[in-house]
Amino acid sequence: MSAKTTILLSKSNLPADVEIIIFGQRYHLHSAVLRLFSGFFDGSLSENWWKPENTISGPTSISYRYGLCRDESGDLMLVPVGPDVVLNEVLPSAPGMPPPPNDEEKAYLDRVDAETEMARSYDSLFRIIYHAPITGYQTDSECESLLEVADLYCSRSVVAAQIEHKLLSSPDIAQALAHRALEFLNLATKIRSKKLFKDSFIHLVGRWKVYREVRDLDLPESITVLAEEEYNRIGEMISAASSEIDRLTAGSEEYSMAYPVIHRILRRSFTDPGNSGSTREGVMYRQISSPTTWVMNEEEEEIQAGMDARFPERAGGLHAFLARIPEKVQGIVAPLLKNNLVLGKGLNFQHLTCAELGDDRYPWDDKELW
Repeated sequence: MSAKTTILLSKSNLPADVEIIIFGQRYHLHSAVLRLFSGFFDGSLSENWWKPENTISGPTSISYRYGLCRDESGDLMLVPVGPDVVLNEVLPSAPGMPPPPNDEEKAYLDRVDAETEMARSYDSLFRIIYHAPITGYQTDSECESLLEVADLYCSRSVVAAQIEHKLLSSPDIAQALAHRALEFLNLATKIRSKKLFKDSFIHLVGRWKVYREVRDLDLPESITVLAEEEYNRIGEMISAASSEIDRLTAGSEEYSMAYPVIHRILRRSFTDPGNSGSTREGVMYRQISSPTTWVMNEEEEEIQAGMDARFPERAGGLHAFLARIPEKVQGIVAPLLKNNLVLGKGLNFQHLTCAELGDDRYPWDDKELW
């Protein structure tokens, strides 16, 4: 690979004093900036660690140079490179280490793909350090390589903050969290994003009946236990609400007339194939608390008309009674229809979004260093 155009990310006139070469791509950066946002560079460029013989002197402002080198385990890591080393590619091995064996074709192609992704991660790391825009990084898999590179250079907190900002700024993030709750739960844990974690957890619990059937669910046990507890708590709320709705007409004067109508509506709402899916409780409870739901069908209207003719003193009583039911049902199901989402406020989802997550239930310690 031939050397590419040198990338200078700073917009200031301050001359760059660090050159970093990643698979032939040269970056001219600033030691002060790197030391501020990377614990690795803060140590490496310090007087205690930097070797004077590696310092470059010449007509340019570059004093420090780094290149990728394979360590004892075969992993790639930036190391200081002296002025006498010609470096356009990755160094074949650390000093004293044998070169890696020849690869088979598939292994070679896999390595090329991995190194291409690694080059992208290094590019993004430097751009984040310089507050320059980055593209992509909307999924857990995309972020994995970048976070691994950030860990090498003690920069995860900086990268995590940028990934969170990028995701929260996406216009589609609320819907994405609903459809990819598992993926975003894992990513939110890695970058310690409470907003992303909370909404993903709420969607996970709302669809837990489906998720819990998945074999080898890619979730830490602590989150699985937390989701199961919250799912069971909401299940108890559903049982209580259903019983209260079922007793809605007990003891009323219109009970004998209203009973068939109410139970037809409830039976339809709870068993309608369009509503009875295991993750459609949100649709169902919004429907049964709607005034348009509580109307009589044509046959019931004819029966009511006949009864109105026979008992004029009670004419219209059933209509008036049914008109009062939605408000009562709304009060009963209000806790279930509560929207606790941070990013999905004002949106209605098919599943319930009333799960709760206390501030002490996040699976990381904010006081723990990255």
